[in-house]
Amino acid sequence: VVRLPLLYGNSGGRGIGASDSILEAIDRGERPGLFHDEYRTPLEVSNVAEALIELAGDDATGLLHLAGSERISRLDLGLAVLRAMGLEPDEAEGCIQSRSRMDLPGHEERPADVCLDGSAARGVLELPLTDVATGLAQAMR
Repeated sequence: VVRLPLLYGNSGGRGIGASDSILEAIDRGERPGLFHDEYRTPLEVSNVAEALIELAGDDATGLLHLAGSERISRLDLGLAVLRAMGLEPDEAEGCIQSRSRMDLPGHEERPADVCLDGSAARGVLELPLTDVATGLAQAMR
């Protein structure tokens, strides 16, 4: 069983995934609100695809978490996406609203930290599971 984290990267113009959905919202003139107090271990989608292909040819068993190498808030991921697109830090901050998960009704039921521990997967894979900066550099090619 392979569990996946929050995915980001190029969705081929479909506006899905953590990064493309932010860019699509900004293109529509919106200022998306992203949580500064909810944490993930996101991975770029093509890195996940390559890891899944490698695992399909392996005899690993059990539960594996494919996870990025860093714990990051949704807000910081969004800012990293905008900086990777060439925006200056101040300009990127002006495009996004910093929100708290406490702003949502039912927030007490929503975990603040949904990071996955990818150490077991890293022990099995030859492919490195990338950090956000590396993943964004790959996605923006």
